[in-house]
Amino acid sequence: MRLHPRISAELLPDGSPWVSFRYGPTVLATEGDRTDLVGHFADDSRMGHVARGPLRPLEHLPIVLAESSSDPAAGVRRPDPDRLAFAVDHVDAPAGEPVVLVPFAGIHETRYTLYVPLAEPQRLPQRRAQLRAADEAALTLHDRTIDTVAAGEQQPESDHGFEGQDTWSGLTDGLRWRAATGWWSYRLTDPDRAATALMVTHLLGSDAGPTRVLVSGHLLGTLTPSPDPEGKETTQVLPLAKDHPAGSVEVRFEAAHPGTTVRLREVRLAR
Repeated sequence: MRLHPRISAELLPDGSPWVSFRYGPTVLATEGDRTDLVGHFADDSRMGHVARGPLRPLEHLPIVLAESSSDPAAGVRRPDPDRLAFAVDHVDAPAGEPVVLVPFAGIHETRYTLYVPLAEPQRLPQRRAQLRAADEAALTLHDRTIDTVAAGEQQPESDHGFEGQDTWSGLTDGLRWRAATGWWSYRLTDPDRAATALMVTHLLGSDAGPTRVLVSGHLLGTLTPSPDPEGKETTQVLPLAKDHPAGSVEVRFEAAHPGTTVRLREVRLAR
């Protein structure tokens, strides 16, 4: 039996303009640079698998160009039948260098790109501007953050003293979340009492009811459900009292009526 694999393109589950490529079942990626890799190698320490090295701007990624009605994989070809490497023809690379896709499983000790931005040719400037704005927003959020917990993820919740009753976690379109008919809580750290707000991100479109948010036992505010389409998320900013205690801060979420809470994605102490 002879099998004939083909190149295929795959968008992110939420349909956003990012694309990856496969050759049959083989996932493809592009190799990046090998400089400034300190903090990018895993070790056997606790959380030693988490990358902490220098980041690269999204703005500098190559952008695959394709009309909305066309298949992005149409611009990918295999120049050499004896080598498992593929050239991307319809692409805008800032450095003007060719973009080559190789099997992801064979990439080691280098940066790599698995999903690349996608844009219609006539909207390339706007796509570059979006990537630039995303970089700036991520940097601003990083600078404001004092402590954060990714809800529904075992290690971050464990590291932040998770407790709860009648609560569960789930996964929607690749996004992890936590909800409850009872309550759950985390302990975040604010050693200098510098936090001025609690940023709470949750999914929209669920059949959830109002959710009370308490900080160190005091009601901070109530999250309200929204009829927006499933799969989207929103962030609500709740101001903190200036006299909140320094050190460990307990943040608790509880159902405000018989029913379920919102599906929490993330909670963040911010300046």
